[in-house]
This record gives sequence, structure tokens and C-alpha cells, in this order.
Amino acid sequence: AQEPLKFFFFTSKFEISEGTLSSDLEEVEKWMNTYGLSLVRRKGLGIYWTGSEQDYRQAAVALINMELSQEAADASGSSNRDRHADLPLFSLYYSEEIMSSTRDLIRSVEQNLKTRYTDNSFLRMSLILLVTMKRMQMGFLIEDFVSDVEILMRYPEYQAATWIASTMEVKLNVTISPEEIAFVTMQLH
Repeated sequence: AQEPLKFFFFTSKFEISEGTLSSDLEEVEKWMNTYGLSLVRRKGLGIYWTGSEQDYRQAAVALINMELSQEAADASGSSNRDRHADLPLFSLYYSEEIMSSTRDLIRSVEQNLKTRYTDNSFLRMSLILLVTMKRMQMGFLIEDFVSDVEILMRYPEYQAATWIASTMEVKLNVTISPEEIAFVTMQLH
């Protein structure tokens, strides 16, 4: 679990007042609620979020997507590598090796499922796999998947997700649970 961060951490890091922080946190909380996450503020303890790992991953992907969209709008001819370095959340999750692996995995999935993802779907799947791999490396695993895994096993996407999982197991040296496979299945479906 993540440790709560004190108000002072944010007010000093961003050089803002407690009033500004409280106002900003209200906006963050509204946004987080749309992903099933809750922001908890406890006097004397600090600030932390609660929610399921799959909801956190969806929110992280949405934030990275927003960073990339904003970056594209602000693009001024610099190389992708240079521009991406200025994106805090993307930089946290990004690894050239993992990103390359995710692209290869998705291309293979397209062939296996005899489908072609749109550019936006391809990017979203890449980000989901990127976040999933990195979160698993950090020890954050899905243990409470809400969907019925037995039903998902009937979909061809489940077989593709199983293949992705076996590839990820080798790359990350982890055992991937049926809940993780179900999560990836839902993203492919």
C-alpha cells in the first residue's frame, strides 16, 4: 500500500497555499471518483487514495493519455524522446524495452484475433500494457477482479491475454494470476 503524503509535501513542492491545495484536491477528487477511486484526506495523517488496482490502472492510463494529448497540442518540432521526458506520469511508467514489447505484443494479438486496432485503440492498449507491466514490477497486483473469469475464458481475447501473460511472465519474472489475465482480456475485448 502507498503511504499517505502530508499537506506540507504538496504545498512546499508546488509552492502553493493550503487553501489552493484544498481547492485543487476537490477537483482531483471529482476526477478520481469517475474512475472509482477515492481521495482520502485525514488531518494529521495526510492524503492518500483508495480503490481497486484495476481502477487505478484505468486512471493512470487516462492521465498519461491526457499528458500525451496536451504534449501533442504543444509540440514544437522537438523529438519524441525529448518531449516525453517532460511528461511526469508517462516518464514514471515509460521504459523503451517495455514499450517495444507492448507494441510487439499488440501486433501479435491483432494477427491472432484477425483484427486491426485503430491508432487510438493501439495507443490505449500500449499504455494499458505499459502501466500493467510497470505496476506488476512495483508489486501492485490485481487480486479482486470484479468480472467473472469463467465467462471471460470463452472469448478469443482470453486466449490472446493468456499468451500476453505468458510473455510478460518471462519478461518480468513474475507469476500472472487469472485476475490479471481477465483484466487484460477486458481491455482487448
